[in-house]
Amino acid sequence: MSVSTSNKNNSQQEREDLHAMLLSSVSHDLKTPLACIIGSLDIYQQLKDTLSEERKDSLISAAIKEARRLDSFITNILDMARLESDIAFKHERIDIGQLVRQCVLKMNAVFNQHDVRLELPSLVMVDVNELWIARAVTLLLDNAALYTPVNTQILVTVTSDQLACWVAVRDFGPGIPKKIVPALFHKHSRTTQKDTKIAGTGLGLPICKAIAEMHGGSIRCEKPASGNGTVFTITLPVIQKKQKHKEKSGN
Repeated sequence: MSVSTSNKNNSQQEREDLHAMLLSSVSHDLKTPLACIIGSLDIYQQLKDTLSEERKDSLISAAIKEARRLDSFITNILDMARLESDIAFKHERIDIGQLVRQCVLKMNAVFNQHDVRLELPSLVMVDVNELWIARAVTLLLDNAALYTPVNTQILVTVTSDQLACWVAVRDFGPGIPKKIVPALFHKHSRTTQKDTKIAGTGLGLPICKAIAEMHGGSIRCEKPASGNGTVFTITLPVIQKKQKHKEKSGN
């Protein structure tokens, strides 16, 4: 078999795997919040004249929460589809610490039950696509809030040397079993997890991995040197001197 034929077969298999994952998400992860939205609004419409104000607020809040979750699921699916299509993107010179700070501020509502602590340097310049890196950081922050107990701390740090910088999000939750760590960044792993307690497409971490790699970086999951929890770290190259980059179409 020639190399080109092998690559073609691999590409075809990737498309088939992505298609299977999308079908699984639509049939389960997307229908679950949609059913909750419909159910809450249906009860509200039929019984609004007899419901207490507290119950009405509860139903509307549940519908809004599930609508936002549904929006997040769809965004993840679209993001992965775009990343699979080998899109072109432009680089921008940004301060990574400032970007991380902005991501945390935008997620105040998500962190209302967590204590978020930042340890950021004064200035670390990186050459990245700002929108995609912000997306990766946001996904790691959302992951930390979603899978850890309320009132626990989330620590976000940025460190660097002359060659690279590291954006780390540490939670102080129960941690992740070592045996499942290798599967965390695989975009098809969630389709085989029937006992998961939190609904979702399982695409958040694979998207982070794809974003890091398209910037020449990487992502890893580790147990902290001491204490409970998990640390997810994105590694990105650091600008060492001013460079000129050819801008490409797209974000």
